[in-house]
Amino acid sequence: WDALCADCEVGKISSDGAKKCSDCASGTYQNDSGESACKDCSTCNAGHFRTGCGLSKPGTCPECVHGTFKAGLQTHDAVCTKCIAGKYGHVNHIMTAESHCVSCPVGHYQPADGQAACLACATCPGGQYRTGCSGSSQGTCAPCAAGTFKANAGADWSAKCTPCATGQYQTWPSSTSCESCNKCGAGQIRDGCGAASP
Repeated sequence: WDALCADCEVGKISSDGAKKCSDCASGTYQNDSGESACKDCSTCNAGHFRTGCGLSKPGTCPECVHGTFKAGLQTHDAVCTKCIAGKYGHVNHIMTAESHCVSCPVGHYQPADGQAACLACATCPGGQYRTGCSGSSQGTCAPCAAGTFKANAGADWSAKCTPCATGQYQTWPSSTSCESCNKCGAGQIRDGCGAASP
């Protein structure tokens, strides 16, 4: 007996004589019913990426987020490339080229990929100073050398250790103050006191 032929639903296709409809393959879709072929997912313009394309939907092309970029059309499944560590996505630079990614400014760093901002270098406690904070590294707190001191964290990350003043010394590293040279009696002078020597 003769059976009725029914259209394949959206997202599916069939060839002549097929007994059942098949899903559109990855990278293709079909938003019409009763079709024998699927449509290719389209590429997106530079700075945008394709998402949600498959079965019955063509998907959309949202913009790359700050901290990522995509140059040119490329393929339909091309994703936005993340800015590398040590750089960030500048809000005033369009996301269509690697020039969207800008090096962290002085006093900032970024250890992760794909970020829209850099992190501020942190201050160090008294007796220590920040070194090596730039690019992708937050740096470390290094001890003030003997003969120098740093009373507190300071105004910002770049606060440095200060040499002991004339008439003062400090034999220990990581110090927050200097010691006063001992005074000599009448008719004598102290020789060699200063910096790291008492």
